[in-house]
Amino acid sequence: MIAARAGTPCVFGPGSFVYGGVTYSSGPQNVWWGNSTVSLGKLGSAPVNSGAAPGYYSGNTHLRIAFKGTGTNPVTYYACQERFNSGSVRNCTSIGTGSYTIQTLGDGRAMSFNNPPVQAAALNYNRVFVERGGLIYFGYQSKALAKNSVRMNTTASVAFLAQLGITAENPEVPLALTTASYLGSWDVRGAGKPIDAVTGTSIFIGANGSVSCFDRAANVSEACAVTITDPATGAFTFSSGLATASGSFNFAAGTVSGTYNDPTSVPVTGTFSGGRR
Repeated sequence: MIAARAGTPCVFGPGSFVYGGVTYSSGPQNVWWGNSTVSLGKLGSAPVNSGAAPGYYSGNTHLRIAFKGTGTNPVTYYACQERFNSGSVRNCTSIGTGSYTIQTLGDGRAMSFNNPPVQAAALNYNRVFVERGGLIYFGYQSKALAKNSVRMNTTASVAFLAQLGITAENPEVPLALTTASYLGSWDVRGAGKPIDAVTGTSIFIGANGSVSCFDRAANVSEACAVTITDPATGAFTFSSGLATASGSFNFAAGTVSGTYNDPTSVPVTGTFSGGRR
C-alpha cells in the first residue's frame, strides 16, 4: 500500500459530463488522485449523482494521504475536490506533512498518522489502517472526548433493581467463571500457522453445552468433544477422531493455547494458539 500510494496522479485534459440534460465542465484542471492516495476522511454531505447538480464538483472535500515527503515514514496530506456524477477524487492540493507509525495490536498491525492537518479536526475519528492475514482494512480510532454523566451509587442501584424485580449484583464478590463463560466460537491453529480463514479448526461451544468443530483447511464439519476441567482457569481437554489436545481458554484476554497430539498430522505433536471471535 505504501509503495502504491505515492502521490503520483493521472493528469487529464478538461472533462465534462451530462446530467439532467445539462453539460457540466471541469474547467482547465482535471487531475485524478484516487489512484495514488488513501482516504483520511470526507468533509461535507452533499449528495453524489442525485438531486440538483451544483456543478462539475459536488462541493464536498476529500482529505487524502500519500506516502511521500522527507524524514522517517513521511506522508503528505491533501484536500481534494469530488466529481459530482461519480464521487471521483480530483484536483488535490497539499495541506501539510506528517508521518505514519505502525504498531502490533493483538493479531494485527495498525498504521496511524501523526501531525494531521487542521482540516481533519472536523472528523469525529482518526483514520487507521489495519493489516491482518496479509490483507489491509480501513479502520478508525474514536477521538478522546469529555462528557458529564450522573449514575446511581450502590444503594440507589439495589433499590432500583428491586423495583424491577431483578436480583442485584454484589460488586464486592469476585467474578466466578463457569463453563458457560466460555460459550462462543474459538479459532485455533498450530503454532506458526498464518492467521486466516483457511487454516486450523473452529470450535463452537453452544449455550446448552453442545460442541461442534469445523476444519477450515478441509472445509468440513467434524465431531469433537471439549471438556472444561477447571472453569476458574479455563483449562480444557479436547478430542476429535485420533487427535487429542489440552490447553486453556483465557476468558479475560479472549485467547486460547495448549498442546496437541495428532497421529494423522505432521508433526504429530506440537503447540497451538488462537482466539475467541
